Amino acid sequence: MNTSRGSGGTAILIRKSSGFKIKPVEFQNDRICGVILSTDGFQDICVICTLLPSTNYSQDVYLDYLDVLSCYYGRMREDYITIIGGDFNVDISCENVSTKSNALKCFLDSRNIKVAHLLNDVTGPNYTFRNKDKSQKSLIDYICIPEILENDISNLGV
Repeated sequence: MNTSRGSGGTAILIRKSSGFKIKPVEFQNDRICGVILSTDGFQDICVICTLLPSTNYSQDVYLDYLDVLSCYYGRMREDYITIIGGDFNVDISCENVSTKSNALKCFLDSRNIKVAHLLNDVTGPNYTFRNKDKSQKSLIDYICIPEILENDISNLGV
């Protein structure tokens, strides 16, 4: 398949050499998946991957999936350090404001979640998507971490 835009699905890849015990999380959703990473001597980590609906979908559909993500995050953060990564399909780094970007910002702010590559003193990508003719760039893919980890990130590579 050759498409200029993503066409769906989520996955989490983890190097065998990382030494983590990996347990899949059973989310019943086509746009959200998760794993628990465990290793002796450290708190378990839940990694959630998401692909929120693109601009081809209505605002209501986007907000519905964001609500589902919110429920899963709330459930997992009770027992694990929880990180969310993926394609959120909105740019919260620019000044153009939309209902979708406001909803995502509210979701993050109300849960003290930080977007790692938007933190001060973090070197990371300036954009993660370019349109077909490469005339526009946007930052729509994020790694979101709990506030307690914000001082532990200094460099990101995507």
